[in-house]
Amino acid sequence: MLFEPLPDARDRIEQDGPQTIDAVLHEWKTILKQIGRRRGKALEKQVLDILSYECRTALHRCYSAVWDALLPYLGWQYDLTDKCKAFHQLWHYDHCTPSNEYERINFHLFHGHIFALHPACGPVLRTQTGQELFGEWLQEGTLSSYHRVLHALAVAVGFYAEQSNIAKLLRKNEQRENYYGDLVPLEKRLQSRRSGRR
Repeated sequence: MLFEPLPDARDRIEQDGPQTIDAVLHEWKTILKQIGRRRGKALEKQVLDILSYECRTALHRCYSAVWDALLPYLGWQYDLTDKCKAFHQLWHYDHCTPSNEYERINFHLFHGHIFALHPACGPVLRTQTGQELFGEWLQEGTLSSYHRVLHALAVAVGFYAEQSNIAKLLRKNEQRENYYGDLVPLEKRLQSRRSGRR
């Protein structure tokens, strides 16, 4: 059976107006409670995860569209250079191209992520290496300098993910142990789990 959360919600809101939103939100919260963790509804949870991700990427596309409309005005108002505009386009735009396989569908290069909105990317601009890499790309404008910038961002995202995993592990084990003493043993445990050794 197809899982379709709130199939008629849009029609109800269009028909009955904003007063229906509270009822729809109440139904949504009930669905979330029924599908939450340890409920044995893996498929439904996956559908909600996909829906959640698509909602976030849609919001990111709105953010990108605002920047697309705003940047020409900012360029005119503050006499922004082409290099400054190029930076803002990289940082604030949802980079997409038309799909090779389907008509009227875009291929989103970074899967709906926008660098300005990702918590891993901002710190790159605060490092000397990140500033140098962005500076080289903006000065040279070459494909290889662009690739180095993207590589730096990929490394930052990997580092962020690793730190996030460590934080989750610490929170999970917080109930059992209040103090780890040193993060070196923790890192060794994480490495052994990745390699499959005990």
